[in-house]
Amino acid sequence: MSTRIAGLVLGVLALGATTLAAQAQAPSNRFLLATYYECNYDSEGVADMMMQRLSPVMQKHVDAGHITSYGMSAHVLGGAWRRIVSMWGTRDALLDLWTALDGEMRAADPVALAAFNNTCGTHQDYLWSEVAASPPPRTPIPANHFRHSTYFFCNQAQEQNVDSLVIKTVGPEIQKHVAMGHVYDWNWLEHENGGTVRRVLTFTGPSVKALFQMRQAIFEGIGEKATQDLFGGACGNHFEYVWTSVPLTP
Repeated sequence: MSTRIAGLVLGVLALGATTLAAQAQAPSNRFLLATYYECNYDSEGVADMMMQRLSPVMQKHVDAGHITSYGMSAHVLGGAWRRIVSMWGTRDALLDLWTALDGEMRAADPVALAAFNNTCGTHQDYLWSEVAASPPPRTPIPANHFRHSTYFFCNQAQEQNVDSLVIKTVGPEIQKHVAMGHVYDWNWLEHENGGTVRRVLTFTGPSVKALFQMRQAIFEGIGEKATQDLFGGACGNHFEYVWTSVPLTP
């Protein structure tokens, strides 16, 4: 690569990092309502089919502009959670929908809802607020993507220091790999309501192997001190999952 081209590339990446940091510091109006399910391993496929039958209820709210999107994810690597059902939107819209959704699903297809609950009978609900994220992708993310998620337990008095670290250092490093096509997007989310997890870092890619390669490259890119600050500081305790998307529409 010539010096001139290398300089242009570095300049673009630096500009992207600066823009990202400026965007991330602005208040976000994006919220994620996610339910994490523990399921009967032998009949998880039934749960997927039942959620496919119930998905028109959520699609109706996307079409009406109440929420921006919804989805379902399946466990690939990690702990006891086996499925996630999630919806993006404003906080008020998500809360309004959440109070009515069970009744709407029960009215639309009570057999499917009962079968899903029988298979995935234990769950935890979380409401997340987006602190920082990659810009919206120019092209749709492939349906068969994988997502790496790190869930952090944090000292609440110090967790904003970690937010600053992600905004200024970690996020721009991941964004470099988004720009090069190695990963599709990333998010840094903060706890609004739910259990004891306080922050989540996610990024998506084309394969499980690619996710772990990028995980290593990202940590090497941000340096040893930033890695220690992220994993050994205010948010030192964590656990990790890899998820894959479950198709809900034909």
